[in-house]
Amino acid sequence: MVVEAAAAALVDVQKTDVSRAISPSEVVDLPSNSRDFVGLAALAPGARPVNSYDPTKNRIGVFAVNGSNGRNVNVTVNGIDNKDNTVGGPVMQLPLEAIEEFNISTQRFSAANGRSEGAAVNVITKSGSNILHGSLFYQDRRDAFQANDYFSEKGNQPKPPFLRQQFGGSIGGPVKKDKTFLFFALEREREETSFPVTPTAFTELSLVTNLGAKPSQTIPTPYYDWRYNGRLDHRFNDKNSFSLSYTNQNNRGLNDQSGQTNDLTAGNFTTNQLIIANAALSSVLTPNVVNVATVGYQYWNNLIDSDIRAPNYTFPDAYFGTNGNVPQQSFQRKWQFKDDLSITKGKHSFKTGFDYLWEPVLGGFFIFNPTLTLTFFDNPSKILNDKATYPQGFSTPGAIQQMSDTSGNPYFYLHPKMFGAYFQDDWKVSRRLTLNLGLRWDRDYDLNAGPEQAKSRVFQRLKAINNPFAGGLPHDDTKDFSPRIGLAYDLTGGGKHVIRAG
Repeated sequence: MVVEAAAAALVDVQKTDVSRAISPSEVVDLPSNSRDFVGLAALAPGARPVNSYDPTKNRIGVFAVNGSNGRNVNVTVNGIDNKDNTVGGPVMQLPLEAIEEFNISTQRFSAANGRSEGAAVNVITKSGSNILHGSLFYQDRRDAFQANDYFSEKGNQPKPPFLRQQFGGSIGGPVKKDKTFLFFALEREREETSFPVTPTAFTELSLVTNLGAKPSQTIPTPYYDWRYNGRLDHRFNDKNSFSLSYTNQNNRGLNDQSGQTNDLTAGNFTTNQLIIANAALSSVLTPNVVNVATVGYQYWNNLIDSDIRAPNYTFPDAYFGTNGNVPQQSFQRKWQFKDDLSITKGKHSFKTGFDYLWEPVLGGFFIFNPTLTLTFFDNPSKILNDKATYPQGFSTPGAIQQMSDTSGNPYFYLHPKMFGAYFQDDWKVSRRLTLNLGLRWDRDYDLNAGPEQAKSRVFQRLKAINNPFAGGLPHDDTKDFSPRIGLAYDLTGGGKHVIRAG
């Protein structure tokens, strides 16, 4: 008996978008430093890891494409929105054991993808099968296993303490053979880290504990995270199947906003509670027509705060007091309804559908420590010991350089809705030429807070006296059409040289 296996083509001669599909084998086999799919996303053309741009995501992997900062990346999970509608970018991490595969499109993506000018990423979660299977893992990283960084080594500084432990597993299998399947994955992360305080700052702040300072030679920055995913798949018959997926993540970090804090009073805690769920019904209407109807839900609640409320004292070489970036909170709750219809006819592969997203809650507050800040000309050691200059110590007139008070925008609360509709035609014009033609229309309702501003008492009073400041409220844009045109041409017909444009 002779068995022949055809290898997959190395060059896709039909696609026109710049994209990369991360296969199941790559998710399993490629090493991941933090067990986050973002590390694998860097395999896509134009993608690279970047530093967090948002205090709510300091421990969440972020990537950007084509020189951007990552805010314009739209990530979906099983087609359901996983986006922060306040500052952009993804909000939830999934257990790596729960990810089957994902696709990243960085340019010229299909009309089915909207609400992003950067990249479109869709993550698919794992399903159970007729075979009972599972996994267990334990990953340990600590300072004993890593080298010192260049600058610490040159400065004869010891390696900073570091310990990260990640462990968990997965299990999947049949509930009823060939009919119903379950899958579950769980991951726990514990990170114990800290950063040192400069000796000068520690010495200076040790002199002013009576003012409320809490000096420490190190600032702890631990992080604890739970994430799990469950999925149910049921096959009604040869034409209809149903899937239900639920993912939950909870984490808590300490002193993420501290930066180069000199003192424990300037610390903070950060908590995140996240949920994303979806139900999908797939139906084969005819041999060449397939429809997928999906309902999704997303929840996110982030809180950054401190247990301490105290004035800020700033000296040339040290400072202490309540963190200036707290308190703040971001929260959102979304319902999503979408339908995608695919039709294959001759040389054409048509796809059309709509996507409706309703956010009954999108809001938060950003108060930013409305407490007094005192800036002194000299360090505590000079103020306390130089009696000629400071005969009354900190109470000496002229000891304070300036006094200031700051506050942020206290609250915002919106109820936006987003709608998108599209049509896509992937047309195989000839054996060597493929055209991708599409059109998408999007509309955002109440996302710019115009209706909320119109209800305010200030606006209504200004409008009553015909004040010019009562005009020009933002309004919804109804002309957001985005055509998609792309082509792929196989130069020789051998599948080795392809021209793509769009």
